[in-house]
Amino acid sequence: MITHVVAIRWKPEMPAEHVELIRTSLVALVPQIDSILSYHCGPDLGVGAGNADFSVVATFADLDGWRAYSSFPEHVRVRDELMVPWIADRSAVQFASD
Repeated sequence: MITHVVAIRWKPEMPAEHVELIRTSLVALVPQIDSILSYHCGPDLGVGAGNADFSVVATFADLDGWRAYSSFPEHVRVRDELMVPWIADRSAVQFASD
């Protein structure tokens, strides 16, 4: 199994309602992409100092499943049109998991 984790810091002028649009747009991908085994995303709760602003955690059976998600046209649109213009910093990792 592959776990995909993304942590994002938004630009300071990011509107809160746009964060919710991103969240709902990402969650809407789940029924469209068969390779997603689990999917969680959302804004940081603000309970820890130095945290990222938003995170995505998803699992896939294998790397091909992650690649299918990564290149899925609606995912690419959400990422490139809704997220990228507002990203100040992004970190991601994909790792083998049980």
